[in-house]
Amino acid sequence: TATTVGARTVIGLATVPLVLGETVDLRGRRVDEPLDLADRQIGNVDFSGTHFSAPVRFSKATFAGLAWFKGCHFAAGADFASSIFESDCRFDGAELRGESNFRDVELRGVGGFDRAVVAGPACFDGVVAHGNLSFASSVFSARVSFRGAQCLGGLWLDRARFSRGADLSPTE
Repeated sequence: TATTVGARTVIGLATVPLVLGETVDLRGRRVDEPLDLADRQIGNVDFSGTHFSAPVRFSKATFAGLAWFKGCHFAAGADFASSIFESDCRFDGAELRGESNFRDVELRGVGGFDRAVVAGPACFDGVVAHGNLSFASSVFSARVSFRGAQCLGGLWLDRARFSRGADLSPTE
């Protein structure tokens, strides 16, 4: 069973200043409280396999190092609007329920969403991806929008499935 951690603990650990070569290990945890890391500076953080039961807010956050959310479960929505990822962000195999908001996110490294399951409405409008942005083998069961996204390193949708359609206009 996963160790449950409170939102205050997560905030305290995730906002530790970036130290090269060191990563805050929050893998495989359970967070049952709403988590608000909006407008925060976040260092290297690995949330892989963590279950977020309540809404999470990372809007306008700056991830100074790696940001791994591989295999995470977002049960009640995730807001990353206007966040900056200075390095790679990985959501491979993540499950996003509720509304997922990635509007106006800037990805300066790789954006990996391969094999993600996106069950609620998702917005990637205005995303600027300097590296590649990949959704290979991802499943979208609600409406998704990429309006105005700029994928300078390429947008990969190999074997992605869109049950309710995807708005890709005008996407570069």
